[in-house]
Amino acid sequence: MISSSQRGLGLTQTHLQLSAAKLAKPYKLCVPRRHRRCCCSNGEDGDGEQLVQHCSMKTWNTPLTDPANPDLPPIVALGKFDAMHKGHRALCMQAAQMGGQPWMMSFSGMGEVLGWPARLSLVADSDRPRILAAWTQDCRGHTPRQRYVPFAAVRHLQPEDFVAMLAEDLQVAGVVVGENYRFGYKARGDAKLLQELGQQHGISVAITELLGAGVPGRVGEVSSSRIRRLLGQGRLKRVEELLGRRYRLMARIPPEHMAVTASGQVSVPSSCFSNQPPAAQQYKVDLSIFSTAGGEHAHRGVMMDLMPDNCALLELPHATDLQSSAGLILSVDF
Repeated sequence: MISSSQRGLGLTQTHLQLSAAKLAKPYKLCVPRRHRRCCCSNGEDGDGEQLVQHCSMKTWNTPLTDPANPDLPPIVALGKFDAMHKGHRALCMQAAQMGGQPWMMSFSGMGEVLGWPARLSLVADSDRPRILAAWTQDCRGHTPRQRYVPFAAVRHLQPEDFVAMLAEDLQVAGVVVGENYRFGYKARGDAKLLQELGQQHGISVAITELLGAGVPGRVGEVSSSRIRRLLGQGRLKRVEELLGRRYRLMARIPPEHMAVTASGQVSVPSSCFSNQPPAAQQYKVDLSIFSTAGGEHAHRGVMMDLMPDNCALLELPHATDLQSSAGLILSVDF
């Protein structure tokens, strides 16, 4: 039966139950169908709800399903989603407006496969569920989910095969992309081709314009690369405008790396950062400290000195008390 949400999307039973006969040609995937199991590792929000899936080479092409909304067809936003900025939120909002469960699909390990220099992400993996949950109200009450697909598993797929994979394996009902989206082997496909191929496979494809700055007097588009440049310049207020939230830096300090200076400052080695720190300078931040042994402390208006080597010094009252901790997780809002 077709649900009301599926009718709103313009779906028919044929859209939802594609047969191999509909494919223009057969395509090869890395994983035989008989070996596929849904055993992706997941990130959870505060209620334990699984929102982020990190899939392996054996599990990446299992159908997208949402246990909380099993009757909603999956609508997938495609992109890198490094910064999870306002433009990415707009894609999820468009997916929700199409009458389905919004998903974000991006590719893990792309830098390693293509030989790009290693760099920290703009959002810590542990912080993604929080941001997704914050987008729920904007997405018609549906919390977006994210799946990471190993880039090595799909890099060989031609554009036609990539869309066939979305339709047959992931069983998506719709796709949302920005107007500059490229896909398929050597990025041979563009948004227009995606729309044409989607029609052949019963997938609704929405192409959205790139989101502008959205602030009077500001020019330029919202992009992860732009946000990374602004971070490198220490322009955190501008970063906040593009993200639609304050920038959050996460750090995990194991007991062996706990250090308090003679002046009572907590030293955070650069190796403990989970995502990209901003430029080296002094900031006034709001800090939450979570002990791995239990307990949480919040500090507002803390002075944080980021050094040229990315080591951080935090001025905290009673800092010496932290040395006995089993380890700390820091959440720093700029």
